[in-house]
Amino acid sequence: MANEKDEKRSIVEDLARARMELSDQTIQIRRGLDVSTHVQTSIRRHSYGWLSVAAILGWILSRLPTRKRKIYLEAGTKRKLGEKGAGGGLLGLLFKSVWGLARPVVTAYFTKKLSDSMAK
Repeated sequence: MANEKDEKRSIVEDLARARMELSDQTIQIRRGLDVSTHVQTSIRRHSYGWLSVAAILGWILSRLPTRKRKIYLEAGTKRKLGEKGAGGGLLGLLFKSVWGLARPVVTAYFTKKLSDSMAK
């Protein structure tokens, strides 16, 4: 009877030890995979390097050429290619007038939705 209790106690102790080891390993894995903490400590330790890289990257990006829109004109007219006559026809005129009226309403609606979601 005493031998069985000793076996049970040793099994319980082994399980408790295994759980503690597993818990420690899990904590170490979490610390190893915490990218934001690694980046923050790297920025704190090597701030001059990060600032230098950011300045160089900003300078390189500022030297890239700007995107230019190409406009093709039809020969003999002053219209752009693909553009319809005056106002794009009756349907285009109707759309422009309806959109001109609906645009403030749509903008106000989405602004209210955005402000409500930010307040929550």
